[in-house]
Amino acid sequence: MLSLVLFAVFLGIPSSERNAVEDCLLVGLGGVLVLGWLVALRLLFHRRKSWGAPPLSPNVIDRLRPRLNLRDDFFRHGVRLAGAFTTATIISQVLMWPHQYWIPMTVAWVALPDPTGTATRVAGRVLGTLVGVALITVVIVGAGPGPYAIAILVGIGALIAEVFIVANYLVCVVGVTTFMIALFTLVGDPVGETVAYRAFCTILAGVITIAWSMVWPAVGHEHRHLFRGRRETDAQPDSS
Repeated sequence: MLSLVLFAVFLGIPSSERNAVEDCLLVGLGGVLVLGWLVALRLLFHRRKSWGAPPLSPNVIDRLRPRLNLRDDFFRHGVRLAGAFTTATIISQVLMWPHQYWIPMTVAWVALPDPTGTATRVAGRVLGTLVGVALITVVIVGAGPGPYAIAILVGIGALIAEVFIVANYLVCVVGVTTFMIALFTLVGDPVGETVAYRAFCTILAGVITIAWSMVWPAVGHEHRHLFRGRRETDAQPDSS
């Protein structure tokens, strides 16, 4: 998933070959910093954990082989995700809106193997983005904070996203939106001109994801639909 997200971002941002390499190195540096913080916090709170060798697990091929089955939910999810991501990428390239990569990137984040989970994730993403866009726009456009204040907003957004990433996806998205828009503002992006496009891109990505989630549904969803149809048929009175 993260590979798709990075692919969407680098595809949508105009960048030279040299800048792309630098951006990749910066992404790696960010990962190192996050890893450093995690290790420091673990040592700080004295969480005991064995540092021995982890138990052996099946290799990638052995784990993928059972999934190469037309009846496997994750295989079907992969096909749907590929179709949705391709559709979103084509639409983003045709529209050429500011930050159009937001469309395929959002598709990669919200698509799940089951239609119900996908619909819930899409709703949380769209509502969280709209709330976050409204809040950060009021603060940045209305108050006009300086660079240090915007840097603090970046930290607040990251904190909200990290705290609620498991507990409440909608609130997490509010934090992510705050973090991203504040970060782009810090590097000179005209938020007042591009913020509406972010909202539209998120909604469009949600529509694409929901549409593709109905294609070749999960096996469990097919079983529930078949069972419901049989139950309705059995409930009908016998006309004979």
